[in-house]
Amino acid sequence: MSFGHDLSLNFDDQQHSHAVIALRSDPSILEPYPEDSTGVAQYDERLDRVRLYPNPAADHITIESPEDLPINAVAVTNLAGQLLFIQPVGNVRIEVNVRNLAPGTYIAHINTRMGNTDRKFVVKR
Repeated sequence: MSFGHDLSLNFDDQQHSHAVIALRSDPSILEPYPEDSTGVAQYDERLDRVRLYPNPAADHITIESPEDLPINAVAVTNLAGQLLFIQPVGNVRIEVNVRNLAPGTYIAHINTRMGNTDRKFVVKR
């Protein structure tokens, strides 16, 4: 899985600046399950054992998966589907800082080698 980004800072004639940020990510992070050779999506029951806690959260959420199912990346979106951030993982446990998110409901899209699973969580202060 590859994650890349571009950042540039531009100045106009009046010396006003603006930043241009582009994020390229693996679009498969938002696909539900990998397909087999027949084109049928395959589901792995280990995805049901992926945990997200505490919920509701104030400062951070912890995401854990079974030992034999490392997490590749976590993408967080709001309920409108806007991508807020993607965080590469490479482990079976991660703490995600949610302090900068406004109180509300969000979705953690969790990408593993066996597919993706989603968990809703609430930020409450």
